Amino acid sequence: MKFRELAKQIFKIAIQCSLVASITLFLLEGTFRLYLIDFYKSSFEYLNSDFADRNTDKTLMIIGDSFSSFKGGYPKVLHDSLTGFSVKNISVPGTSIREQYLFGRYHLKNVKPQILIFQFYVGNDFLGWDHHLNWGEISFARNFYWRLSESLWSLAYLNYGLGNIKANITEPDTSAKLDWVEKPFSPDLYFERDKLYFKSEPMLVENAAYLKGGREKDFESYMQRVADLFKYASEDCEIYFLIIPHMSQVSEMYKNQAEQVGAVFTKRFEVASPSYPLYLKLNNFFADDHRVKILNTIDLLRRSEVSGNAVYFNNDSHLNVMGQQILGEFLLKEIKPNDQ
Repeated sequence: MKFRELAKQIFKIAIQCSLVASITLFLLEGTFRLYLIDFYKSSFEYLNSDFADRNTDKTLMIIGDSFSSFKGGYPKVLHDSLTGFSVKNISVPGTSIREQYLFGRYHLKNVKPQILIFQFYVGNDFLGWDHHLNWGEISFARNFYWRLSESLWSLAYLNYGLGNIKANITEPDTSAKLDWVEKPFSPDLYFERDKLYFKSEPMLVENAAYLKGGREKDFESYMQRVADLFKYASEDCEIYFLIIPHMSQVSEMYKNQAEQVGAVFTKRFEVASPSYPLYLKLNNFFADDHRVKILNTIDLLRRSEVSGNAVYFNNDSHLNVMGQQILGEFLLKEIKPNDQ
């Protein structure tokens, strides 16, 4: 009898806890989708902490992911050179247009920049929008989270916050990571997340660059959301759509390394080809928007590699310090003739 009463109490408490958790998650989801508060405010404040608060009515805004949230990266190059502008970097690692639309819209409503840089990464931005699940190779928990996060958008924010807490506890010194990624290339040392993505979709890079394997459908929905975001920019705003290629698009060496960590390519894939289908279709998509200029950086990064200056980390697919500097100088040439 006592056991039954105890079981009933436990069941009752479990139901109550589940109800509270469901209501809390529902409220969080609604608040996040409406973006009633700036959820990433502390991240943006840290990212812009080295930028001067300039007395000017001209603003350059950057929206992107981890490629644009590299502290001291290309946004810093722009800030230091374009002294007539306030630079506002609102980039968050691990985000795609799903989250970028929300916080980008929030800030574009409050600040009307003269220049907007929207950064897109060929390597995994479509994957962040639509995950290709692989139940045979990847854990049930990971597949379940990916699928659920496409419906419950706030889960990505919660995961981002937990990731920051974990990073601060396990690796408070960022120099430790830089030491790891700059060691000689090794499949064993390579960034686990990149290997996970290739396990999920081995042809991820080629599918994205050549708009196949289902990514041709993702292009339409993804870019429509980008276009919706751009509606919040003023008519006289200069918008630069900055494409960061996957390293395998830049050199044969990087392509071979990508294959060693799980990437698969067909004979159709061309290294160092700037006129790939994704780039061409982006130009067509924004052809009627006079504000938008598509920036293709494959040739830029390729020239640096040929001259002996590596632009990507050895064990991570992100741009290294040199790559960030070169990217910043490239953007200055695009922007300065009209605005400095």
